[in-house]
Amino acid sequence: MGCRRIVVTGLPPIGCLPIQLTAKFKNPLDRRCLEDQNADAQSYNYKLQKLLPQIQKILPGSLILHANIYDPLFDMINNPQKYGKLHKSIDKIMNLNCIKHQ
Repeated sequence: MGCRRIVVTGLPPIGCLPIQLTAKFKNPLDRRCLEDQNADAQSYNYKLQKLLPQIQKILPGSLILHANIYDPLFDMINNPQKYGKLHKSIDKIMNLNCIKHQ
């Protein structure tokens, strides 16, 4: 028995995670995705995708699929307007906060 159909997700664009950006950039307006961390995630995902068919051969009767979450999430981060109306951008939020505190 056991599980025979498995979906394995890769890593997201970890260089775009809010915790990573907060730790790296003090000024919110300077925040941008960290390319080196995203390159590491892409490298891991590539290696994982190449490894899964080898594992599937070892487990007869199994179906192992790789779910790419990196590309859609990266696109959502870089092109949010494609995925729905934006109510406030960080620039507007920062400007409103600066005006209130003056």
